[in-house]
Amino acid sequence: MLVRRLALRRWAMLPLLYAAVAHVQPQLYHAHVVRLARPASAAARSPLRRRGQAGMADVAAAAAPAAVAVKVSMVDALRRHLRLPKKERKARFFIDLDDASTSSYEQLMRSVREHWGWLPDDFNLRHTAIELEVRGGNGASAEASDHERGDAAGDDAPTGLLLESAADLERAILAARALGVAPTFKLSAPLPERRGPPPRIKVDPAEVMADNPLARMVSFYTFAPVADPGALKAELESRLASVRVLGSVYVAPEGVNGQLMVRADMLPELRAAFDAVEVLRSVEINLGDEVRADEVKPFHRFKVTHKGKVLQDGLEESLDLASDGATGEEIAAAQWHAELSKPEADRPLLLDCRNWYESQVGRFDGAQPLNTAKFHESWPKLEEALSGIDPSRRVLTYCTGGIRCVKVGAYLTQRLGLKNVARLEHGIVGYKRWLEEEQARARARAGGVDVDERSPPPDSLFRGTNFVFDQRVGVKITDDRLTDDPFLSLIYEEGEGSQPLREAVYHETRKHEANGDVDGEPSDAPFDGGRRPW
Repeated sequence: MLVRRLALRRWAMLPLLYAAVAHVQPQLYHAHVVRLARPASAAARSPLRRRGQAGMADVAAAAAPAAVAVKVSMVDALRRHLRLPKKERKARFFIDLDDASTSSYEQLMRSVREHWGWLPDDFNLRHTAIELEVRGGNGASAEASDHERGDAAGDDAPTGLLLESAADLERAILAARALGVAPTFKLSAPLPERRGPPPRIKVDPAEVMADNPLARMVSFYTFAPVADPGALKAELESRLASVRVLGSVYVAPEGVNGQLMVRADMLPELRAAFDAVEVLRSVEINLGDEVRADEVKPFHRFKVTHKGKVLQDGLEESLDLASDGATGEEIAAAQWHAELSKPEADRPLLLDCRNWYESQVGRFDGAQPLNTAKFHESWPKLEEALSGIDPSRRVLTYCTGGIRCVKVGAYLTQRLGLKNVARLEHGIVGYKRWLEEEQARARARAGGVDVDERSPPPDSLFRGTNFVFDQRVGVKITDDRLTDDPFLSLIYEEGEGSQPLREAVYHETRKHEANGDVDGEPSDAPFDGGRRPW
């Protein structure tokens, strides 16, 4: 509606514009002419319309810039069919008109396909800012067909020129520029007959742990391509709810990521549910802490969400996450501990790839935090931290569960050209589990016949508390308090009445993370009443 109003307001000025262009560049004017048809409701009231086609103005094909921004918006029917949130229905693409190797039409269609990778094969784009008629060089008028104009049935059946070639795209760009608006297209596709949403199994948190409060925290991820995220979402909702889990799972074309709480006696059933889903058969479950659901409730519901990416990275060009060696090496906790225990001169460069508040409350000795507010800020931070580094130098990365370091490792190897990158398998969660297993072995040795005092359990090289994204907020690994910030230090509180304070830290940091990013820059809003600048 806004675009249409702009077109109507500027209509009276168009003859002057076209006449000026035709006078300055007559060869372009006669070689390639595009005709604008006013909206039917407005044209019927126009004196120009009553005088017939002679009263319509022509648009000369003025030269367009080499790179053009094109907006694409998905119709609601297709968005609902793909189960996308509303915020992911729009995108903007840049088309290089000077690229001789690929036509502008192929560039746009490829970009749309890569951005919404799960689109139907027969998707189409229509130019919606204006309706066009194309007139040939001989002056003969060719009326747009019903197929080109589309049926006026609202957003789900957009009107406008059907985009079928580079010439269509370039005409739309020129016409939009003449009106002073951005080229805008509606993305749609023929959809199968709707049969209603797939059946869902609702999970009642009060009943999940009623007969056995002992539970286990688990996480998992895979970057295996997902052809139909909507169908996988429905399948996971059914299979995982039947295992009586709580938590969140994210499904996207690039893979799956999840954090769950499952009853301890249901772990075999969870593994069986994963094995029944093709994309999860090879996924390794990252076992976290045991918790008592009658004392702490990390999650209050079970939800599967369809997203554009399981880990938003803000990169225009996707990283290769599947090829051998494309993401660096993954090393077990024992090797990780050994490398960090070397003399200082021989230790590798250690990068903490989490957000700043996570690093503040706990980190490995000698780690260099990136101090990001959101993960997509990591790339300039990495380039700054590794500027001038020897490509063969050993670089270790870690995060909470390992998923962030997969993309970081891919960026370091593919974009920065580093040759010796490794990440901690299962992240801090896996390192804590390894420490506990080593301590259990030491206790078993001490209580048995073959006591070996020469090999005591290792001391943790991680100091402080591991920030986690559930209602526990923090999991203590050592008694160290690394921050004296009066608000963040609440995460160290324990005992009766401490949980509300810890949750306040969680919600405040997440609120700033959600609202604090404007064009990639941190917000100026104070953190907790000004005690910590954001």
